[in-house]
Amino acid sequence: MTSKEFETVAYPKLKHVRAFVNNILYRNYHLHGETEFLCVLGGECKVNKAGKSIEAKKGSVVLINPHESHEIVGASEGTDFIVIQLSRHILREYFPLMQTSFFSETDLNAAFGGETDRLWRQILVLTDSYIRAQSGFELRCVAAAAGILSLLYDNVPHTACSEVEYLDRKKAVARTERIASYIDENYRYGITLSDLAREENLTPTYLSHFFVDRFGITFREYVNNIRFENALRLMPNTKMSIVEIAMHSGFSDVKYLTKMFALRFGCTPRQFRAGNAFPAPDAHHEGPVAAQLEREYSHEKSLEMIRLFAQERGITL
Repeated sequence: MTSKEFETVAYPKLKHVRAFVNNILYRNYHLHGETEFLCVLGGECKVNKAGKSIEAKKGSVVLINPHESHEIVGASEGTDFIVIQLSRHILREYFPLMQTSFFSETDLNAAFGGETDRLWRQILVLTDSYIRAQSGFELRCVAAAAGILSLLYDNVPHTACSEVEYLDRKKAVARTERIASYIDENYRYGITLSDLAREENLTPTYLSHFFVDRFGITFREYVNNIRFENALRLMPNTKMSIVEIAMHSGFSDVKYLTKMFALRFGCTPRQFRAGNAFPAPDAHHEGPVAAQLEREYSHEKSLEMIRLFAQERGITL
């Protein structure tokens, strides 16, 4: 399992619940076992999943089902989010439907007809309480999580899979993990769909359909996304030329990297580098010279961002 494509969510404070505030420049297609809420605090972004593309801006809330592959393309300066991740097993003794249900609408602003103040209040209360971790925060977080789920089931179309469907899905997830791990280990080389099919003892045709079904894009598109993500991390390293970055990331020609930048950010790699488009490091961050494609804000900064957003929406915490 790779750290990039399959996110293993840890629950350091509260079992089944995690909340944080971060900035995302780019996040390649990935999946995890939790229901995830991408709540935009500032900037614009695009969330791509299963053939769908959602244009999100400040105030948008995007829902990702468990094991649903998705890509996040932030603004050139990054996009600010509250990210909430809820385990499928939260409240399972009281609401077991949560373990096997899937929502058919990703854009919650559309699902709620634009009336998302009640949803945002629960999001802000949960995140604020989680970060502060003051006495009794567990009760406030679980109450807010239950409030979010109640609003979802009242307003968003959903279906429940059978036990057989659930087991089939688990098998598909295991295969998806193996495929992503293989690509992550070999993307710098000239890997092909046939190579991967041999690894999985499948026909290239079957694997091609499986790949699009699970990731929402083709094998070649996914590999190029991995290469692009690596190239983005190397952009601040001015000791490397754009051509060297392209080669180091697995692109056979710099024109393919240039095409990726045009598609994602509407500029060339050189323009992107010259524009100092990378998010400034958080004051508490220390690390090598590399682009932080995703970074979590400090507790103090997170609480301030939550407070300002709540004031703008007229929400009392």
